[in-house]
Amino acid sequence: MFSHKHYVPILKSKEGEFKALYELKTSTKKAITPLFEIIDIPWNYEEEEESKTIEVHLNKIAEKVSVNWGQSYIYFVDGLLIDENRKMSDAVTHYFDYFFNLLRHSNSNGIPVTGLNRHIDYKNAIRKIASIDKRGLCIRLEISDLSNVNLNSDIDKELQFYKVSPQETDLIIDLDVIQQMPLNILSLTIQNFINTLTYINDWRTLTLSSSSFPIDLSSISGNTIDVIDRHDWELWNVILGLKVKRLPSYSDYGIAHPETIEIDPRFLVMSASIRYTCPKYWLILRGRSVKKYSFSQYYVLCHALTGRPEYSGNQFSWGDQYIENVANRTDGPGNATTWRKVANNHHFEMVIHQLSNLNVP
Repeated sequence: MFSHKHYVPILKSKEGEFKALYELKTSTKKAITPLFEIIDIPWNYEEEEESKTIEVHLNKIAEKVSVNWGQSYIYFVDGLLIDENRKMSDAVTHYFDYFFNLLRHSNSNGIPVTGLNRHIDYKNAIRKIASIDKRGLCIRLEISDLSNVNLNSDIDKELQFYKVSPQETDLIIDLDVIQQMPLNILSLTIQNFINTLTYINDWRTLTLSSSSFPIDLSSISGNTIDVIDRHDWELWNVILGLKVKRLPSYSDYGIAHPETIEIDPRFLVMSASIRYTCPKYWLILRGRSVKKYSFSQYYVLCHALTGRPEYSGNQFSWGDQYIENVANRTDGPGNATTWRKVANNHHFEMVIHQLSNLNVP
């Protein structure tokens, strides 16, 4: 379905991410297959209950997928952030079955994602979805699976359970966070893993995913500019230079950490910041608390960014044009969702720019 020059961002199905995808260039969209993780229902801390029904929650996410990604492009959907045996309000229908029924009504092309250790109710829902939609499925391996001596036989059991072939299956090797791992050792481990993996040349697609973005920016002081190395991009490029039986496509978690932390919004202290993706690192421009100093700080941050050599220019992406507009005070200053949209949009365009200029054929 796609080659190693393709991009699979793993996203948390949040507003800023969806809007960033909507603003992408058409050529960029063709080179991306996002994986949407369905986030759990937000918690109402004042009432001590879920903020909405499961139906309203899933309906909204399905609508965002349809509106922002459309019917023309394939995407993956993983439900692992919700209890995998959760039912709808009727206490019968599995939430993933319900969600994919919504996607069918909008004529979009979702592919369900599973793993080797998912709940049986979740697996049964996946099997039903694959049987109805005839688009196969995606198996997402975790880093713990790399040391499983029975992995190849376990994969065979999964394929038999879902009644699909390797040719109908996308495989993602998800390393999660790799900040503390020596890349030379990790790259050799991945090389060996790929070369000993069953059906290596038969999988519909093969993708390597990892993340090196921190869980928060607390290590960066306010009113400073700093950098965070893109070790995930570095690792993937090292893999391309090794002798592997099949080159994997690139995947990351965008400009976010894989883990989602639920924080009571009444006590949330947010600082103004811009996460700007460069070829080898993220440039972080950090201000101070927006509650105390307001979002107007973004006028200054954008002015500083557009004056730096890392700035890609207003033609590079929708996000870059917005940054320049805010720097010139003809737009903005935006809010938290706006700046996740800006950062993700620029990040997606940067990754595709890098992939399209690879020397590896």
